[in-house]
Amino acid sequence: MRLRLSRLLMATTIATGRDKSESAQQNWEDDGSVLPPFFRPLYRWWLDLQQAGDSPDAIPSKSQIDPNAIRAALAYIAMADIIREPKLDVRYRLAGSRLERLYGGPMTGRTLAELYPRAMVDETLGAYACVAETRRPLYTCRTFRLLRVQLGFDRLILPFASKADGEADTALTCLIPTSDEIREAGDWQRHATDYGPEAA
Repeated sequence: MRLRLSRLLMATTIATGRDKSESAQQNWEDDGSVLPPFFRPLYRWWLDLQQAGDSPDAIPSKSQIDPNAIRAALAYIAMADIIREPKLDVRYRLAGSRLERLYGGPMTGRTLAELYPRAMVDETLGAYACVAETRRPLYTCRTFRLLRVQLGFDRLILPFASKADGEADTALTCLIPTSDEIREAGDWQRHATDYGPEAA
């Protein structure tokens, strides 16, 4: 059994105020059953590709990404390049229609800093750095409680390699809001504006 790369990294962060948060990260060795139902087929698809590879340490190749295999999640998926030099950065190569609706505009071709407030850039870049270093999927559940409003998202980042060296330089990211009431940018931006940039 390929223990090393079949372990799913999970991070849960609950932000209860501007300077208060709780977070935890654990390694899971499983078939994705610990994930929310929406993410399970996507994770198992990645795991099948990984376990079919030539090496237990290998991650799937970018060339193996088949949109037809993950069609049910495509609207919520972005493909990103993980840039290592001159400093770590992330640029979105493609973004699903629901993600762009949540963001409020085109995401393709733009970096994290061009898209998000600083606090959100730091959190997101940290997640991609973790995936690049460990070459393991990372699931994050992040929740913000702003007075009587609760905002948040579930996110799964899957690593892929575009070169023969096997480095995790490409990622598929699936993100969905934790609230059914969040469907487009205005639904969360008005609350984040009231709370301040740290809320993002």
